[in-house]
Amino acid sequence: MGFPTLWRKCMKECVSTATVSVLVNGTPPDEFQMQRGLRQGDPLSPFLFLLAAEGLNVLMTSTVNSNLFTGYSIVMHSPTVLSHLQFADDTFLLGVKSWANVRALRSILVIFENMSGLKVNYNKSMLVGINIVESWLQEAASILSCKLGKTPFKYLGLPIDGDARRLCFWDSVLERLRSRFSKWKNRNLSYSGRLILLKSVLSSLPVYALSYFRAPARTVSVMERFRRLYDLSIHKDLSVGEMNILGWVENGEAWRWRRRLLAWEEEFVMEIWNLLTNVTLQDTESDVLLWWPNIGDGYTVRGVYQMLMRQEMHNYDVVSDAPWHKSAPLKVSICAWRLLRNRWPTKDNLVRRGVISHDSQLCVTGCGQNETIDRLIIRCPIFGDLCQQIKTWIGVFSVDPHQVLDHYYQFVYSLGGYATRMSFLHLIWLCGIWVLWNERNKRLFVNTAKTKEQLLEKVKITSLKWLKTKNVCFPFDYHLWWQRPLACLGIG
Repeated sequence: MGFPTLWRKCMKECVSTATVSVLVNGTPPDEFQMQRGLRQGDPLSPFLFLLAAEGLNVLMTSTVNSNLFTGYSIVMHSPTVLSHLQFADDTFLLGVKSWANVRALRSILVIFENMSGLKVNYNKSMLVGINIVESWLQEAASILSCKLGKTPFKYLGLPIDGDARRLCFWDSVLERLRSRFSKWKNRNLSYSGRLILLKSVLSSLPVYALSYFRAPARTVSVMERFRRLYDLSIHKDLSVGEMNILGWVENGEAWRWRRRLLAWEEEFVMEIWNLLTNVTLQDTESDVLLWWPNIGDGYTVRGVYQMLMRQEMHNYDVVSDAPWHKSAPLKVSICAWRLLRNRWPTKDNLVRRGVISHDSQLCVTGCGQNETIDRLIIRCPIFGDLCQQIKTWIGVFSVDPHQVLDHYYQFVYSLGGYATRMSFLHLIWLCGIWVLWNERNKRLFVNTAKTKEQLLEKVKITSLKWLKTKNVCFPFDYHLWWQRPLACLGIG
């Protein structure tokens, strides 16, 4: 390959002078010198392997140029001949059906073994044919001393010659996801650990496959379908009319992207372009605001009241947004997330799951009533009074709620809809829920109990610690926070 003599001598010295030792009953004996090779983990090893594998590339290229091997032509007009693909030790050889190609491949592999000193693992190699008689493939596989494979097969972790529109095509990806959810991992991971597992591991597993293939979906909304195009567009601020002026025909100025689109992203462009071809904008007609819940009658107070009473508008938003606050620890947010979905292991839930008997579901405070989430937070004489004391400390008043969602709404919005006040009350609500749940568990498992005054002090101290952790320049001490919390934040 044209390397100088001094460089080759240095490489030969590295390969031929390495010494290793094998542990015998946990004790390393004397080292012995290897005839050739490097120590395991030597950073020089992959570079030398790539240089050796380059010899196979040279052999294949010269064989194709000499017309001894016929590769596969990709394009009909001005064809591109593809004979081999290499990535580290994964090699993909392509050619037309002919005995000349089979003999040439056998000769190339033998020459490569003798030249490089490497050995081809024929047990892991396989011959795959497309639209070729199986008997011919079996005879060719016996000549090449390899196994006979079938499509689809995997190369670099991706299935080759499979239909990505079929659900069975994605079984391998789903199986990798399922393997991460083994029972022992779920039992030993906390909720924070599971969330990190989802974000850092599971969400990245299908990215490799999705970058090449478009995953099937039974029902995909228009917003979800074209969200990727919106993220890639350089005209995010344009209205529909402005896009029409620029030109939303195929290859128009309205379709400009931050990078070159992938194949499946270009299919999205064609899909949305076909939808827009049926849209005609009327320059003489003015835009009209429509109330989506009732397009026919429009916006009415009665309609909004009925929608709020049915709780069709805000339940989903509360359950999604209420647990999360930038100043609250992750474990607190997960605790609130489980609360709003009725996933706390309260005694009524444990009875429903068959963990405890019906006789063991009395409240831990000794009030004589069954323990439920609503009673524990709202109607309990101990924990319910704690929420009232928190309101008195802050200086807010609200109607007594009946459900946990109402409890959250009335508490957070008790000072109006200003963002800073809502954020503060949101943090205090999370802190109160956290202190309440910890006290409940201590009474149940440790058999210790604190008074309502001590619990209120715990809420004050904990919320102050959270604020000082996230806000380094928070100048107020505990005494001022204890008396006037709203004044400390400048929202009183």
